Amino acid sequence: MNARVGLFGGTFDPIHWGHVRAAWAACNGANLTNVILIPSARPPHKNFDTGTDGAHRLAMCRLAARDNERLDVSDVEIERGGESYTLLTLQHFLGAMPGARIVFLLGADAYEDIATWYRVAEALPLVDWVVLRRPGMPTPDLARPLREHAALFEPADGALRLRAGATSIRYLEIPETPVSSTQVRRAIREGLTIDELVPPAVADYIARHGLYR
Repeated sequence: MNARVGLFGGTFDPIHWGHVRAAWAACNGANLTNVILIPSARPPHKNFDTGTDGAHRLAMCRLAARDNERLDVSDVEIERGGESYTLLTLQHFLGAMPGARIVFLLGADAYEDIATWYRVAEALPLVDWVVLRRPGMPTPDLARPLREHAALFEPADGALRLRAGATSIRYLEIPETPVSSTQVRRAIREGLTIDELVPPAVADYIARHGLYR
């Protein structure tokens, strides 16, 4: 059976237990062989002004993933630099992993803006898309955020399936983990412990390098 590989991008500034547990949940819920964490260089759709160097964010992702054989980390967007466009990342992995089924993971908030992504009409047919939802969140129509691109898809068993191909978009509910990167950074600035918010190796790295102070 061909591998099903999840791609999970973000600023990861810093990576925390919410990110890690979402990746674990996606492995099981979307039947993935593994999930690759991809820290972005500069996200086009996010105010990214903490100034945390990509090398630090990449190192923290590697520390968070090192003890789980189903989590990997890629430096493709950090090394490419500039704006981190999803289309270019998908093209990279499709070329680097021929035969694998690529599944792109994104949060429900990010999915709401997907119609504004760079050349999204080219990106949508390339891979399967899994939209991660927290428990209790409303379940809006999958087609609504796609806007004019919704015509490319048709309903299929609670998901959307590409009319001219095999790729799909669907929701996946993941366990609630009440933590955010903003919360972690705020706790550090206020001198509070972050031991329950991030993996231990990440907490040690942040302290050792004096990040977010």
